[in-house]
Amino acid sequence: MFWYVQGEPKAWRELGEAVPAGSYQILGNTGPLLLVIPAYRAVVVRMYNKRYNYGGERYLDYLREFSNLAAETVRSAGAPMQ
Repeated sequence: MFWYVQGEPKAWRELGEAVPAGSYQILGNTGPLLLVIPAYRAVVVRMYNKRYNYGGERYLDYLREFSNLAAETVRSAGAPMQ
């Protein structure tokens, strides 16, 4: 099991730039995703069951887009900041 932890944004990252540092996520074999955003005291879970990578060749772009959308949604909903 490998967790991706957000530090400084890098070119080959799984988490988008809108996701606060210290956040982390793990991906399941068939597409489920668990994103933990401690700064917002939030956990985002995406249930998915697919045989191949979502996003195809744009796999990392898809993951960054998803995490940005999740972080922006939680933040705009008034998540408590730590």
